[in-house]
This record gives sequence, structure tokens and C-alpha cells, in this order.
Amino acid sequence: MRRAIDRIQRRYGWTDEYVTKVLPYARLRQLMEDTARWEQEEIRERYRQQAFISWQSYNLLSSMFNKDAEPLTFGEYLNLLGLGDKAADHSEEENVTKEQAIEKAKSILMLLKDGESHD
Repeated sequence: MRRAIDRIQRRYGWTDEYVTKVLPYARLRQLMEDTARWEQEEIRERYRQQAFISWQSYNLLSSMFNKDAEPLTFGEYLNLLGLGDKAADHSEEENVTKEQAIEKAKSILMLLKDGESHD
């Protein structure tokens, strides 16, 4: 709660007394949620700004070392990083992981069955 109050004070320049004694509790809760969301959005925006530089480097290096590489748009790059409007689609990777886990479980079960028959 202290951190939330500090965010409110930093954003609006209010004193402890004003925030804790003058503001109605419902308004204080609303401001706590809003300032937390604003802080997350500001952090996300800073990450996106930093990603711009890495996107330029990525495309430059890709073109230098792989002439056939198709350059990514900045939006595609952000999506790969999880910072874009669409999150990167990892569903295929999850399916492969599930299939691998099932195969591994089957092989373990076969080993256990073989071990029981020899005992």
C-alpha cells in the first residue's frame, strides 16, 4: 500500500496527509489501481523504445549474415518480444512439448513394464 501511495504522491504532488486523510477511500483505491496501470504502461513504453534499437540491430545483422533473410517489421519484432499488440504464437511449440512429454511418459511406462516382467 505504501508503494501505491508513493506513486500517487509522485504523480500528483500530494502530501501524505492529503492522500491518507482527505481523499475518500473509494477514490484512493481507484487512484491506486490507475497509477499502477499507468506505471506498467510507462514501463512497457520504455521497453518498446529500447526494442526499437535492438530491432534495427537485428535487421542489420540478419541482412549481413543471411542475405535471404526477410526483414521483420517493427510490429512483428515487438510481437516476437511480447511487447506488441499480438503476443507471439507459441502454441506450436507447446504442442510439440506436449507430444514429447507423452512419448517420454510412454517410454518410461514401457521400461517399468519390462522391469516388472524380469523380476
